[in-house]
Amino acid sequence: RPGILNIMNLDNQKEGERLCQDNRRKGLFFFNYLNTVLDKRVIVGNNLPRPLKEYLDPEIREYLLSVSKIIVNDKHNFPDTTRNSAFYTDPDPSTVPGQALILHHKLAPCFTNGGYVDVYGLKERMVDVAAKNFSPLLAGSDEKIQNGFLLSGPIGTGKTFAAKALANQLAVPLYTLKRNCIVGNRSNFMVKLSDHDDEVPLGYFLSEIKRTPCVLLLDEADKILVPKRSDPERRRDPSDDEEALTGAFLTDLQDFRDKKNKGASNVIVIYTTNYPPSTEIDMRKIDQDGYSQEALDETKKHISSASLRRGRIDSYIFSFHRLYNSHQGEALVRHFLEPYILAGRLDEPSSYTSIADKAKDYTPGDIEQAFEQAAKKKPGKLTIQDLQAGLETIATRESALVSSEREDSIKAAITVLTKFKGKKLGGNLDFKKITLASTGLTDEQVIKALEEFTLQLLTQENILAAFEKVRSEK
Repeated sequence: RPGILNIMNLDNQKEGERLCQDNRRKGLFFFNYLNTVLDKRVIVGNNLPRPLKEYLDPEIREYLLSVSKIIVNDKHNFPDTTRNSAFYTDPDPSTVPGQALILHHKLAPCFTNGGYVDVYGLKERMVDVAAKNFSPLLAGSDEKIQNGFLLSGPIGTGKTFAAKALANQLAVPLYTLKRNCIVGNRSNFMVKLSDHDDEVPLGYFLSEIKRTPCVLLLDEADKILVPKRSDPERRRDPSDDEEALTGAFLTDLQDFRDKKNKGASNVIVIYTTNYPPSTEIDMRKIDQDGYSQEALDETKKHISSASLRRGRIDSYIFSFHRLYNSHQGEALVRHFLEPYILAGRLDEPSSYTSIADKAKDYTPGDIEQAFEQAAKKKPGKLTIQDLQAGLETIATRESALVSSEREDSIKAAITVLTKFKGKKLGGNLDFKKITLASTGLTDEQVIKALEEFTLQLLTQENILAAFEKVRSEK
């Protein structure tokens, strides 16, 4: 921990929590000092001058972030600071919580300071919803406070990063739940966030996180909130454990909302999903707010319709399915070129028009990968043409992970057929080859092929033949 913390008797969490209005000058000095010194450019080795914050020890960085979180959200000792959307987007440096939030934004990728590129215009909307939940008095007297976001779109378009950016913008913890974080079965679901954490009961975990402001991300929610057997839109029948897990979440998600306080919640819930595939929706029907009834109806085939009801999720955002325009492409290009410009490997272009026009056809993940590959291919000084050529080598939007999801859905469908519909496996199946053979078919066509055009004995050959039969009907 830096010596300044010891000097000012702020070298532990307890003392950090005791920063109050009586110690305002001490708090302002502490955070102002850090915010100033961390922006100072220093030379390390033969590198060009870089801000000191880029060389900060990871342990110190995490400590400073934890202290900042405490002060930003300490309404007891800092009641005079209004935590509205303006506070979270443009912190007031004359207040201790404002200076603490400036420090947090400096050290963690958020919607500002080189973090998440907000090409979909989500920042203002998400921050406003969060601010009203954390401070319900900010909402109008008759306003029912909204909460919960569904972010749907292809892999690599920034859905998970948007959740991380929101948590860092608010200076609150982010709890990320994937299906593999939930162990056990329907009689006793447990949560284990990482290899370093203990297992805790799911119900206990969800009841504990709602005590203080936070963001809960259900990453790939379609694997956690599987449609129940009572869902008429379901793509397949769930297992008993899947149905029980969905039921457990439905109760707790509803309990997050305080009905006596305009429906406010300390927990901002975000679902992400790669469903429905972009090929199965009309992107022209996605409105300026990112909503599409058609896309939502398709999503209900993959995520429990009850978990998508208003009151659990209030904002359905399908903007991630859209291709970018040139203006958005330029924002992405500037973001991903910045590290090469700061490192002295690339001169800042006089115009971004040409490369931005190409970038609009790719996801953020594609653009970052293309630039990294081009930079590795040519050590030393780069030109804008080198990086533009990198974009041209990137394949289509159909990524390896999308293929992986198709493989998972084929495996699940075959499991249902063998367990519940009387079919039997006739030898080992090469799922990679089967998945590749399904290219160009919609999920509905794949299911139809497996259910209607295969024999009772499922073999590699008759599955591939079934795909061709469905394809011939197109």
